[in-house]
Amino acid sequence: MQLKANTAGRDYFALIKGYQHTPSAAYLYQPAQNIELASGYLKILKSHYLKGIWNPTKLQYAMIASYNGGAGNLWQSLDPRGNKRNAINRINKMTTKEFYWFLTNRHKRGETRHYVRKVSSKQQKYRRL
Repeated sequence: MQLKANTAGRDYFALIKGYQHTPSAAYLYQPAQNIELASGYLKILKSHYLKGIWNPTKLQYAMIASYNGGAGNLWQSLDPRGNKRNAINRINKMTTKEFYWFLTNRHKRGETRHYVRKVSSKQQKYRRL
């Protein structure tokens, strides 16, 4: 899984391991370490950055978008000042369908809009296996 050392990597070490560290690119290219760090970062997104999103499907969509583009860009897409509380309140007021539409049509990063569509379609494919 693709991770940025100075954001996801640093968060992983601070919030999961309990100390300040920025992993090297060589560290991230080792499969076992990459999977460990990526799994930990998904946990951080769910329990820290996206805490307060109550619907599990909307939380999953928010995790996908934030994994790709960062939680800050999600907040800025939903609130002009990037206020986390306002953004989460807005998410919680949307239906699941409205939130998915927002992420795939109005998120501030085109790459993230595409990523959410792509990952969501792959999830559907693999659920049927």
